[in-house]
Amino acid sequence: MLMILPALIFVNAYGAIKIQSVMLNQPDAKNLIDGDKNTLTKFKPGENILTLQMGALKDIGAIKIFLQKVTEFKNFKLFISDDFISWSTVAEYKNIKSDLIDVKAENISAMFVKIVLESGSEYAVREIECYEKASGKNEITDVKVSGVSESSAVITWKTKIKSQDHFHYQKKYNGSKETLIEVNYITNHSVSLQGLVKGSDYNFVIVSESPDGTRIESKQYGFKTLGIPLPEFWQLTAKNITPFTAKLFYESNVPVSYEIFFGQSPDGMKKLKEDKGLAASRDIDITGLQQETAYYYQLYLRDAQGNVIKTPPLSFVTPPDNIALGKKVWGTFNYVDPTIKELGYGETSIDKLTDGSLNYFGGMAISFNADNSDQYAVIDLGSISAIKRLDIYWWALSFSKDYRIDVSIDGKSWKTLKEHLDASQGSDMRSPMGDYIVLHSVPLDTAARFVRVYITAKAPRGTREKKWQPWKNLFICEIAVIAK
Repeated sequence: MLMILPALIFVNAYGAIKIQSVMLNQPDAKNLIDGDKNTLTKFKPGENILTLQMGALKDIGAIKIFLQKVTEFKNFKLFISDDFISWSTVAEYKNIKSDLIDVKAENISAMFVKIVLESGSEYAVREIECYEKASGKNEITDVKVSGVSESSAVITWKTKIKSQDHFHYQKKYNGSKETLIEVNYITNHSVSLQGLVKGSDYNFVIVSESPDGTRIESKQYGFKTLGIPLPEFWQLTAKNITPFTAKLFYESNVPVSYEIFFGQSPDGMKKLKEDKGLAASRDIDITGLQQETAYYYQLYLRDAQGNVIKTPPLSFVTPPDNIALGKKVWGTFNYVDPTIKELGYGETSIDKLTDGSLNYFGGMAISFNADNSDQYAVIDLGSISAIKRLDIYWWALSFSKDYRIDVSIDGKSWKTLKEHLDASQGSDMRSPMGDYIVLHSVPLDTAARFVRVYITAKAPRGTREKKWQPWKNLFICEIAVIAK
């Protein structure tokens, strides 16, 4: 048995590689890689060439060719390739005689292996086996940025072993993530970036993938293209929106002046404000708004060089004026749900009706058993106020299908404005936590200080889920009193 050792370091243990296919134009070629040493592939005298396809780049530590019997070869050659185009010679020997050709190497990295056998007589091969050597520890080194211009840059780096790398980059502000993927397994890597924005900061990360699938990731690197950048928005937000005011905030990449156009339709906007001073960020206060109204705005930014950018028409909607928010409330919606309390969300209580939260956990008021007694909730607005409507946010698993709304000036004499109200006629919505809610809006058009929601005992209850029966308790997330 002949041992051919083209490398100095002996490799003791390898993992077997499943060879995907063998390229040999004869019907018994599959016997070479079928895993059965009792099957044979027969060869005629002369030079025979066969190619093994690994299916992916493999670090090969050993190749074994099992022969039917001791055979004499004039020539034996072994070549490797990553792409089936460029081939490298691994081993070449003359006048060898053996029943096992065993080639061991420290690290043959290849996707294709070509074997050339030349013999003066017929012979047969039992099996060809390849064994993979685990990839060594990879490392990304020598990361360099060069050739930086207004629109391009070149990044180079090295890896300790052959790897197929992913290069992720994006403009630091308002940039979408782009990825370049290498095709070949190499150790010297390079990417050329084109179409960059001048005067802009870029970040990039390298993900290096070894032939065995192991990945490592570099730290984040950065560079800046040359030139003076054009103005662009880094942030633009309509925030702190109340029924009557709002605040627009912008942040740009360079100091700019601004003009804002504003109105109740995209085509009806007029210049509202401007500031010719240069600043990279500003808060712009908008006042004199109306509740529950859509507003449109468009912002123009101009840098010191006169370059201008503008937004498309944007919009926001002012919320209704809920004059019940934070006001005193009392009644029978004081049942404490032990499950919610045990989960650490606090106690369910009637003051949740005016806290502004629509969440089931920590934002719910629950009545006592509505079969045993009347249930009610009273809100004190603090003074006589003009009321447009009530928005009642019922939990969708147990709401009233017959309730009334009373109002009072002094909290003693009550007047019923609406009765036999059915919350099932309300609209479905979701809480911020995803709970199902039924919003029932009831027009009132009145003036009062006290508002009361009242449900008589045994009044019918409903649920949006047909598979559930309504609970004996009633559940309300919020009662909003909307001012005129």
